[in-house]
Amino acid sequence: MSDDSRQSERGFTLVEVLVAFAILAVSLGFLMHVIANVLSRTAEADLRSGALQVGQSMLDRIGVDVPLQDGISDGETGTRYHWTIKIAPYGDDDDRQSWPVAAHQVTVTVSWGDNGDLTLSTLKLGPKDTTS
Repeated sequence: MSDDSRQSERGFTLVEVLVAFAILAVSLGFLMHVIANVLSRTAEADLRSGALQVGQSMLDRIGVDVPLQDGISDGETGTRYHWTIKIAPYGDDDDRQSWPVAAHQVTVTVSWGDNGDLTLSTLKLGPKDTTS
């Protein structure tokens, strides 16, 4: 056999195969890290979306099934979310006397897990308290 035929029959060397495997391993490791990060962020977005729905639902219930009374109340929705509603008078004494209705600042905080929370706040109008 001539030298030319030996070179054309040669395959990859062991070093070339090891380098290819090393590049593949690094690429797959990076790809797995990216996929894990995407899954983590997707789960976090799902929790935030659920908390937003719970918070908006609680705001919508105030004045309908939840009385519009100043104070703090809390509860849980299943096992995932804990909510707190804080209702406080809005405006100073002069404002509250001159307004034809009572304004209340309503804040709903929804929390989940160890470090997740979401706060929504709005103003709600209701009848003036005639007992004072």
